[in-house]
Amino acid sequence: GVEDTNTLQRYTGDLWRSLCNNPGLKAPGKITIANSMWLNQDYTFNGETLQSLANHYYAASYTGEMTNEIPQMVSDWVKKQTNDLLDCQIEPDTNTIAVLVSAIYFYDQWAQAFNEQETISGWFGYNEKNIGCNYMKRKQENWAYYKAEGVTASAQYFQNGGKMLFILPDDGSTPADVLNDPELLTSLLSWEELDKGTGTVDFMIPRFTLKSKLDLRDGLTTLGLGELFDDSKNPLPLLSDGISAYINQAKQGTALSINEIGCEASSYVEFEAIMKGIIPPEEIVKMHLSRPFVFAVLSENDVPLFLGVVNNPNG
Repeated sequence: GVEDTNTLQRYTGDLWRSLCNNPGLKAPGKITIANSMWLNQDYTFNGETLQSLANHYYAASYTGEMTNEIPQMVSDWVKKQTNDLLDCQIEPDTNTIAVLVSAIYFYDQWAQAFNEQETISGWFGYNEKNIGCNYMKRKQENWAYYKAEGVTASAQYFQNGGKMLFILPDDGSTPADVLNDPELLTSLLSWEELDKGTGTVDFMIPRFTLKSKLDLRDGLTTLGLGELFDDSKNPLPLLSDGISAYINQAKQGTALSINEIGCEASSYVEFEAIMKGIIPPEEIVKMHLSRPFVFAVLSENDVPLFLGVVNNPNG
């Protein structure tokens, strides 16, 4: 949606600095975003491209052999950047000329911790089955919430100003209904700007742990980036002079968990380049997340860091 590459580079730099360069961040809160290029030592790369990646995207470059050295280095790097929550295994292949890996790590504590003594055991309904889980509970008065046809949403805040948004579809609706409505999802993710109601919100949130691995190729193709995967073209002309290269695979791994204290989340993305409504203000709003729901972790300035669906709170 930006006008040109220069605008994209400026926005990306501003975003990185606003998220990762916060001198007022309260411990133990932490957010890091790291980018890296892993280069096959048997090829020559465009120095200007690598310098541009460093200047605008804060991407560090590393060189090594692609059969054993770089796969191990990438694995170690991802573990370090994600606090050992995730590992990225790349297949040794001498035809791989470069690997681009990005990682994000987030940890923060709730602005107001949940009382563990109030946590109860209960059931979570999914796919006509009941799954046992533990629910964190509390009621909050004069609390912001949003109701629209088919959905109720409210948020819990972190001590550093970010928030976790919980989006509960009504009975008969599903998380897919929310995710397939771009206008609704966009308005919800702009939480601070949304016209919300205020009342007493009765929270019942399952402690949950999620891990997922995704192939991003179809999604990126839908976004208009399918040419990057076309081996009949040269979609990466600036990577290396005289070498025709394309993206062979694009993968993402994510891990996220919440408990009474706070939230810890991490994710990596890996690319391999290979040669060729009005509500009465004091209504009691039930946020009993006892069926599949959508969540989003938002930064202080409403940048969506993580977005997902909980179908099973036990992972």
